[in-house]
Amino acid sequence: MRIPSRKLLSLLIMTGLVFCGNLTSAHALNPKHDPINYEATQSLTNLVHQSDVIAMGTFGPANHAFQLGKQVDSGQLVNYSQFLTIKTVWKGHPANQIMVLTTGVHPLPDAKSPLNLKYPGAFADGDYVLFLKHIPGTPFYQLTSGVQSVYPLISGHTITLKDVGFESLDQLTLNQIGAKLKYYLVGRL
Repeated sequence: MRIPSRKLLSLLIMTGLVFCGNLTSAHALNPKHDPINYEATQSLTNLVHQSDVIAMGTFGPANHAFQLGKQVDSGQLVNYSQFLTIKTVWKGHPANQIMVLTTGVHPLPDAKSPLNLKYPGAFADGDYVLFLKHIPGTPFYQLTSGVQSVYPLISGHTITLKDVGFESLDQLTLNQIGAKLKYYLVGRL
């Protein structure tokens, strides 16, 4: 039996879509079982472009903790979900309140442990400028590139985490952050 070329092409495309769709969903992050693995980026340009949302918001306390059953050093990996109330948006169209998922270690490691950079855990209550991306197949957002995506606001100015964040975002007001990001976002909104 010979299949006409248009029908064959349609069949191949549909088979490919079904296969790729199954492959994607099979590898989706499961917040109850999978830790988030962050990759640092080399430039602010990359961080801006890889982020679905760039916003300033306020974290409340962690509202869920998912024990992952995975041991690291002297602790267990835990996924924490926290509501972030959005106050200012520079990129994306998030709801007024979104859920952010982070992976941490319980009990907390020593302050100097590199695990704190790899698995930052839940955030303290407060205001932050954040670079976030949506986790496909879930209601959650994650940090785009780990702690490199986090800029706490203290007395109205950003703080860059030493040796991790981009120094060009240090000690900026929200207006200054907006002006700096506008440069990177022109034509991308």
